[in-house]
Amino acid sequence: MPTVNQNIIRNNLNNTGNLSGYANKTLPEAVGNIILALISILGVIFVVLIVYAGFKWMLAQGDEQKTKEALGLIINSIIGLAIILAAYAIAYFVISTLKAGV
Repeated sequence: MPTVNQNIIRNNLNNTGNLSGYANKTLPEAVGNIILALISILGVIFVVLIVYAGFKWMLAQGDEQKTKEALGLIINSIIGLAIILAAYAIAYFVISTLKAGV
């Protein structure tokens, strides 16, 4: 039989789950939301890298080595974006399939 403290803890956890909106979601929906949030964060990191590479290129002042480094960073960022988009497409497909129950 649960003690008073265990009941209080259980009630607090239930309230927290209800307030967060995850209490009524299935596991695939909750995992899907987490994956999409992480992919969104990666998108923000991509934008920051592109802006950083642009500043690096502008501050190169014609130095060919610094320009090549900035260009390499831009190319690597674009490759990373392609990987992020592919991961998003795969995650979206899998999550929508799990939600449909197929």
